[in-house]
Amino acid sequence: MANCATLINVMKLTKGLPFFAFAPLIFAQTSPPVAPGSLRPDGAYQVGNGVSPPSVMFRTTCEIPDLARKVRAQGEVTLSLIVKSDGSVRDIEVVKPAGYGMDERATECIRKWRFKPGAKGGSPVDVTFRFAYSFGLQPQPRIWGAGPLTFAPDSSVTPPMLKSGTMPTAEREPGDETVLFEFSVGSAGEVSNIQALEGKESKSLSQLVKSLSSWKFSPASSGTGPAAATGKVLFIKGEDYFRYQVSKAFRDSGSVHLVEAKPVDPPNAPRTIVTIKVPIRIDLDPGEAAKHLIDRVPPEYPVEARAAHVQGTVSLLVSIGKDGNVTGVKEISGPPELIPAVTTLYGNLRHFSTI
Repeated sequence: MANCATLINVMKLTKGLPFFAFAPLIFAQTSPPVAPGSLRPDGAYQVGNGVSPPSVMFRTTCEIPDLARKVRAQGEVTLSLIVKSDGSVRDIEVVKPAGYGMDERATECIRKWRFKPGAKGGSPVDVTFRFAYSFGLQPQPRIWGAGPLTFAPDSSVTPPMLKSGTMPTAEREPGDETVLFEFSVGSAGEVSNIQALEGKESKSLSQLVKSLSSWKFSPASSGTGPAAATGKVLFIKGEDYFRYQVSKAFRDSGSVHLVEAKPVDPPNAPRTIVTIKVPIRIDLDPGEAAKHLIDRVPPEYPVEARAAHVQGTVSLLVSIGKDGNVTGVKEISGPPELIPAVTTLYGNLRHFSTI
């Protein structure tokens, strides 16, 4: 099993049983369009220079959409939003879409989240920031999955939206492969004019064409009604880290070719070879994480907390090693009286089978 990370709401202590749930890992990042600490025209501050960032206090689980599950798509939705001074959110925008219903699902989820607001001079203020939400399933390296789906940008046309689709289900020979298709979506949402731009030599080409031809879209829309559109889609087979690499390359540059480092030493100079091992991280889907949970030992209700009638949910970010052991536990939120009981439990026990 590769190194995994999953956000676990590990304890909802009441007088009944503990509650267990799982959610994908969130990677946060800022992208300053204005100087740090400045007030933007939309009334929100940019993080930095005396303006502190928001932090998540309450979050709901964003389940991967059914459509994305059917076509075995994984993706990363980059969102821009403003956290208001009361901890609610406004002005959510999709900066980098993932498609397959992921954009809508992420936006829907984030609207329900509540934050500890950012502050300036000790007072809560509206703060803007960006982060990427990753959706994914358990890796199936010998089965094809859908990668990024893009359409030629046109400010006067709303691009098509995928409504239904399938992918080949048969396992293929091991090995990393990609096939990049260009296709047309007609005014009725049908797919036609499928052409393989890359990966024409793949033995799976005919099956992939058959699957793509069955996809149905809501057609593109112009000011006068439905319109035709041209799109590209990347189909991927291989290890999870390879899928991530080629998906990112395609999203960033429109190419599936990974950039290789070029030597900087003179041709005849002595060379020192350094091997760097990069651990692969997998963000477990809630359903998949639950399947691999072994030890369901409930945490002990602290005596002091029980006497004081303290109850609530403790959220932890748990990293899982290749052997199924917990390698790291980080508290996210929860009543201070309950956190130690949960972090100690999850830090000392083996909880997951290998993938």
